[in-house]
Amino acid sequence: MNAEFNLNIALNSNTAISAATIMGSSDQHVLIMDTVNDVIGALGEGDNRGGSSSYNKLIYTVVPLLVIAIPLVLAFLYLRQKQHRIYAPRTFLNTLEDANREKTPKPAYGMFNWISAFVKLPDQFVLNHQTLDNYLFIRYFRMLTYICLVGTIITWVFLLRVNYNGGGGQSELDMFTFSNVSDPNKFYWHAGCAWVFLSFVMFVITRETLYYINLRQAYLTTPRNATRISTRVVLFTGVPEDMRHERWIKADFFGVKRVWLATDCTELESLVSTMNDTAISLEESEIKLSTIATKKHLKGEKHFADDPERAGTATQQWIAPKERPSKRIALVGRKQDAIDMYREQLKTTIPKVEALQKRHVQGYEKLLPAAFVEFETQRAAQLAYSDPFWRQPGKMEAACIGLASPNEIIWPNLAMGKPERWTRTIIANTIVVLLIVFWSVPVGLVGSLADIENLAQNFPPLGFVNKLPSSTKGAISGLLPTILISAILALVPIICRFIARKAGSITLAQVELRTQGWYFAFQVVQVFLITTFSSGASKVAKEIWDGPAQTPKLLADNLPTASTFYLSFFILQGIAVTASTIFQIAPFLIFNIVSPFLDTTPRRKFERFVTLTGLSWGDTYPKFTLFAVIAISYSCIAPLVLGFAMLGIYFLYLAFRYNVFYVLTMAVDTKGDAYGRALQHLSVGIYLAEICLIGLMTAQGGEGPAKLMLILLILTVIYQTYLNMILAPLTNTLSDELMAENEEEALAHANDQGATVPIDVDGDGVQPKQAGPYFENKTANAVAAHFKRGGLFAPFLFNGSKSKYPALRRQLWDAFPGQPAPEIPEETLKHAYHHPAITAKPPTLWIVRDELGVSAQEIKETKKVIEISDEGARFNEKGKIEWDEDDLRQAPIWKPRVEY
Repeated sequence: MNAEFNLNIALNSNTAISAATIMGSSDQHVLIMDTVNDVIGALGEGDNRGGSSSYNKLIYTVVPLLVIAIPLVLAFLYLRQKQHRIYAPRTFLNTLEDANREKTPKPAYGMFNWISAFVKLPDQFVLNHQTLDNYLFIRYFRMLTYICLVGTIITWVFLLRVNYNGGGGQSELDMFTFSNVSDPNKFYWHAGCAWVFLSFVMFVITRETLYYINLRQAYLTTPRNATRISTRVVLFTGVPEDMRHERWIKADFFGVKRVWLATDCTELESLVSTMNDTAISLEESEIKLSTIATKKHLKGEKHFADDPERAGTATQQWIAPKERPSKRIALVGRKQDAIDMYREQLKTTIPKVEALQKRHVQGYEKLLPAAFVEFETQRAAQLAYSDPFWRQPGKMEAACIGLASPNEIIWPNLAMGKPERWTRTIIANTIVVLLIVFWSVPVGLVGSLADIENLAQNFPPLGFVNKLPSSTKGAISGLLPTILISAILALVPIICRFIARKAGSITLAQVELRTQGWYFAFQVVQVFLITTFSSGASKVAKEIWDGPAQTPKLLADNLPTASTFYLSFFILQGIAVTASTIFQIAPFLIFNIVSPFLDTTPRRKFERFVTLTGLSWGDTYPKFTLFAVIAISYSCIAPLVLGFAMLGIYFLYLAFRYNVFYVLTMAVDTKGDAYGRALQHLSVGIYLAEICLIGLMTAQGGEGPAKLMLILLILTVIYQTYLNMILAPLTNTLSDELMAENEEEALAHANDQGATVPIDVDGDGVQPKQAGPYFENKTANAVAAHFKRGGLFAPFLFNGSKSKYPALRRQLWDAFPGQPAPEIPEETLKHAYHHPAITAKPPTLWIVRDELGVSAQEIKETKKVIEISDEGARFNEKGKIEWDEDDLRQAPIWKPRVEY
C-alpha cells in the first residue's frame, strides 16, 4: 500500500510541478492559472497501461485554454485602440531620444488595420532603433521556429509512418512514438533522421554564432557606438595599493585620457539616501498641504482671511495649524510639523553630502582596488582590455569594457580582490548545484497536494477532505499546488541573482549572464529531466519494483509516451502564454487599478508613465531555450512534439515581436552576450537526444543504430569543442584590423562634415610600459593571433569571402552615416565614472499648483532649502491631481539621458 501511495504522489506531484513551471514563467500569467486545473486533469489522470487517452488529454487541454486565450486576444485588439500607454508607448513617448530614432512608427489604431504595418516592419528595425539585445531576442524565436520547421519536415516525412506501422501495440498518439516500433532494424530510420536533423541543428548554431560575431563587430564599431566614451573605458580591478593614483596609472600606459579611481562610498550612499528620502517626504507633505486647502475651497468652506489672528500667508489663511501635515518623532512620541521638520533636516543633510562628495572627488576618502581608465580610441581600449599581460598573477585585471552607465556597476564588489572573488565563485557554484539537486524536496511536498484524496486516506487528520464537494477537492488538488509551486519556482531566478551578486559579479550584465547559466541548468534538470522521468517511468515503477530485469524494456516502452505531456506543454505556451504575453496582464492591472490608488503625486505619475519595462535576460532566455531543448530531445523519439513546438514558438515570436517593437525597452545591456550563451545552451538538446536514443535503441536490441548514434555523439563533442575553441574568444573582443579600417573611414566622414573624431589608426601606445621584452615578443604576437584566429570558419568571419560582415556593416553605417554620438559636456565627463552618490544632486521637488496661492507660498519658503516647482501639475475641478502628459520634457523632474 505504501509503495503504491508513494508512486501516485510522485506522478501527480510531478504533473502539478510541470504545469506550475509553465505558468510561472511570468507574473502576468497569474490570471490564467485556472486553466492549469484542466491541464492537470487531462495529464494527471491515471495512465492506462492497456491503452492511451492521449486524444482526450489534448482536447481537454486545448478547449479550456482557448476559452481563456480568445477573450484575452479580443480584449487586446480592442484596448490597444484606447490605452496607448500600455500597448504602444514606444510610438509617442517624447522622453525617447529623437536623435537615436528610438520611437516606432505609429500603426493604425483600428482593431485589425494595424496588422499590415506590423508585418511589413522588418526585424532589423529594432537593430537600428533599439539595442542589440532586443534585436537578437526576437531573432532567437525566429531561429527556433526555423529549426522546428525543418525538423518537422524531416521527421514527419520519414518517422511518422515508421512509428505508426511499428507493430508495438501502442494506441492513439502513442502510435507515432519510438515505443511503437518493435523491430530493432527499423531504428536505422531513427538513427538516419537523427544524423540529418541534429547535424542541421549544430549547423544552425554555428551559422548563428558566426552571424552574432559579425553583427557584434559591425554594431559596436559604427561611428555611433565607437565614439561613445563607454567604448573607450576599461574597468581594472585588483589594483595594487601603491598603484591607486591617477599619475601612476597614466604612467603605466600610453594614450590614457582620463582615470577615475573608485572610492568607498558607504557613508556617502547612506547620506544621499537620507537626503533623497527626506526630500520626497517634504514633497509629499507640501502636496498634502495644498490638497487640504483645495478640498476646503471646493467644499465652500470659509477661509481665515478676515480673522485678524489668521491673517498672513495663503497657507495660514486656509489651513489651521492642527490641520497641517505632522510627523510623530520616534521614541519621544511628540508630533511635529512635518514640513518644518523636513526643511530643517535638509538644511543639515545637503551640506554634509556636498562636503563629503568633494572629499571623494579629491581622493581623500578610502580608495578601492579598482580604476576606470579612458583611452583615446576604442581600438586602444580593446587592445588594453584583451591584453594577456593583465591576466598574469599579481597584476590588476581588465574586468570589463563598454559600461554605458555607472548605475550598471555593483560598487560594493569592486572592493573584492581576486582570491576573494574566486573563493566566492566556488562557493556560489556549489550552492547552486545543491539548489538544483535538492529543489525537488520542497516542490515535491507541495506537489503532493495534487493527490489530496490519497493523502486524506492515509492521514486521518485530513479525513475531512473526502467530505468536501468534488469541485472544492479539484481546486485543492489542482489549483492550490500549482499556485504554491509557481510561487516557489518564481524564487529560483531571484535566488540566483542574489547569489551572483554575492559571488562578486561586477556589473548587472554579469549578474544576468550568471543567472542565465544557472537557471538554464535548473530548468533542464528540474523541469525537463525530472518531469520526463516521472511522466514516463513512474507509471511503471511498480513493475520495475516487481521485476528489475525488465527495467530496460519497460523504460524503452514508456519514456517515449511521456511526450504526450509536452504536446500539451507547447499547446499551453502557444495559446495561453502567448495570449497573456500580448495582452500584458500586469501592466493592464497596474495602470487601471493600482496606479490610481498608489500614484498620488505628480512625481509618481510621471515616473510610472515614462518608465518602460524591459526583459530580464537571466530568466527569460532559459525558459524559452528549454522549449527548444525539449523539442530537439524528443525530435526522433516523438516527432509530433516538433510540430507542436514549432507552432507554440512561432506564436510566442509574434507576441514578443509586437512587444519589442511597441512596448519594451532595455533592462540590462549585455551587448548580445545573452544571445551567444543561449546558442550554446541549445547544444544540450542535441546531447540529450543522442544519449536518449542510444539508451532506447540499446534497451530494445538495436545495437547497430545505437553504434551510429554513439559515433554521432563523439563527433558532436569533437566539433563543438573545436567550434568553441575557435569562436569563443571572438565573442568577447573586437577585431583590431577592422577597428583600424573603421577609424580611417570615420576620420574621412568627420573631415567631410567638418567634425573631429579621435583617431589612432596605428593603434600603438596602449602597451603597459613595464611589460618590456616579454610584452613585445610573446604578448603582442598572442594578441595579433587572437584577432586573426578563425580556423575553418575564417571565410565566414569579418572580411572573409563568405562573411556577412560587409553587408551588416553597410546596413548599420547607412542607418547613422558617419554620425558620432552626441557630445557630452566636459563637466559631466569629469565625473562620468564616479560612484553615482558622488554626483548626486538634491532632487527637484514637484508639487501641485493651486488657485489659492498655497503652492506659491510654499515654493517661496522651500526654495531657500531645495529646488521646487509646481509647473505642469494642477488640481482639477474635483480636487484630483492632473499633470501635463503631452510634453514630458517640460516636467520639472525630467532629465535628459546621457549616453556614455
